[in-house]
Amino acid sequence: MRSETRQPRSHARLWRSIAQSLLAIPMLCGIARAEAPPCVVPDATVAATLLDRWNTTLKTQHPDRVTRLFTADASVLGFASPIARANYMAIRDYYLYFLQFEPQVSPGARALQTGCNFLIDQGTYTLTLKNRATGDVEKREARYRFIYEFTHGEWRIAQHIDMLLPGTLAGAFAVPPPSTPRVALVDSTTGTAVAGFVKREPPSVAPASRLNGPPVRGSRQGSEAEDAPQPKPQRRSQQRPSHSALRDQKAGEPAGFYLESLER
Repeated sequence: MRSETRQPRSHARLWRSIAQSLLAIPMLCGIARAEAPPCVVPDATVAATLLDRWNTTLKTQHPDRVTRLFTADASVLGFASPIARANYMAIRDYYLYFLQFEPQVSPGARALQTGCNFLIDQGTYTLTLKNRATGDVEKREARYRFIYEFTHGEWRIAQHIDMLLPGTLAGAFAVPPPSTPRVALVDSTTGTAVAGFVKREPPSVAPASRLNGPPVRGSRQGSEAEDAPQPKPQRRSQQRPSHSALRDQKAGEPAGFYLESLER
């Protein structure tokens, strides 16, 4: 009798748990539906605003501010470099050199493709670039393509491609590969900062007279040097290398050069 009464009770508990699970499914679906991101469909005004934002950020000549406009997995293939950049540091390295040309953009014809949380803007624009070797301002016609994604409540660039129109030469506007040392960012003639960076002065070089060696004995120069009173050598106090110099040597950069960001 006890086994017969226990069996219906166990079946009742099983069916009760199944019913509770079925009732919980609509609630879970409602929570998932509430957490889904909103669908934002852009228009032509948004496309013009995003291109103007990118162009305005180029005027700051700060590579980090430009790179922050991109998504974490964005890619850049610019006309000034044959290398595709597919992460933050690679994209930053591209703009670190490209901003030296002080680029400005004048948009032309465009075609848009819009959808839920994405925007494809492609067309032509005129790039105004400054040749740092000659100081001349030149213009280049290029085709471009921007793919934007609406993520974390704002529009970011997921892909940027631009290439010069057929018959247009890149000339002196070329970005070196990422392995090029960053010391070249400082203008050697004026010593001015480039793309938001400054440099420390290089170490002093020994005077040229000390590189010629001692005068030959018996010569006129040697006799005059012997008759002239010799100044007493001055003892130099040994100075310990600064922390920045040690940091340069550890980083593998030439001693005396250090690039420091102006924005903390």
